[in-house]
Amino acid sequence: MLTDTDTLDELLRDFKRATSTQLPSMPKLDTLRSLLDSFHHTSHVLNTDDRPPPSLSKLRSVLGSFESEGVFAQVRERRSAGVLGIFGLRMAESHLSRGLGFLFNERRPAGQLLLSTMWPFLQEARARSGLPSIPGSVPVCRSSQLELSGDLSRIDIELRCDDALLHFENKPFSDETGGDQTVREAADLRRRAQILGIGRDRAVGVFLTPAGSSASSNEFVALSYLDLHDYCVEVAVSSLVSATERDVLRMLAAESRRIALGF
Repeated sequence: MLTDTDTLDELLRDFKRATSTQLPSMPKLDTLRSLLDSFHHTSHVLNTDDRPPPSLSKLRSVLGSFESEGVFAQVRERRSAGVLGIFGLRMAESHLSRGLGFLFNERRPAGQLLLSTMWPFLQEARARSGLPSIPGSVPVCRSSQLELSGDLSRIDIELRCDDALLHFENKPFSDETGGDQTVREAADLRRRAQILGIGRDRAVGVFLTPAGSSASSNEFVALSYLDLHDYCVEVAVSSLVSATERDVLRMLAAESRRIALGF
C-alpha cells in the first residue's frame, strides 16, 4: 500500500497531467491526508488485506466531492460516514469483530468506556430475560480473544474482565447456525467461566444482530447494531481515546448504522 505522502504526491501529479484547472485547495488536501491516515489506522487494526487500498480514481472522486462545501464539511468532520465507507469499502463480519476485539484488548481506554456505556443496557436486558442482575460495578477489561474454540461452538469475541466474562456472538448478515447456536454457546460460556473461576452470574452472553433479535438461548441478551452505533458515537468524542481508537470507533459506528438500516 502506498504511504499517505506517496499517494497524495501521485494524486497531484495525476491532476497536473489530466487537467489545467486550479489544483485543490490546501484545506481539502489536508482533509484527504487526514482521511488516508484514518484509512491506514483502521486497515491495520482490522487486517483488511483482502480489501484493496483506495485507487487514484477513488481518491479523485472523494476529492471532487469536496467541491460541494456541505459535503466537504461533513467529510472533514467524518460525521456522515466512516473513513472506509468514504472510500467505498464494506466490512465483513470478521472485520467488525476485529474492531471490537481491538478496542476491548489490553485495557484500552476506548474499550473500558464502551463497556461502561453499554453496561446499564446489559443489566436491563438480563432483567427482561428473567436473568439475575450482574452484581458489583462495571468490570475492568483485561483482554479479548477472537474466534475462540469451545467444546460445542466457536465464540466470535471473548472479553475477559477482572471478575466477569462476556461472550459476543456477532451476526450482522446471517442467522444462528443450526438454529440453536447460542444454546451451545451458552453451555461453553458456563464451562469457560468455571475454568476461569468466574461466577455464573457474572458470565454474560451478548447476541449482536442488525435489529436486536432474540437469541435461541435466554442466557444471551440481544444487542442491536443501532445500539452499538450509539455507544460508539458516544465514546468516540471522549478526550481519553487515542486517534486510532477514535478512527475504529467511527468506523464501527458508520458500519453499524449501515447494517442496522439495511443499506
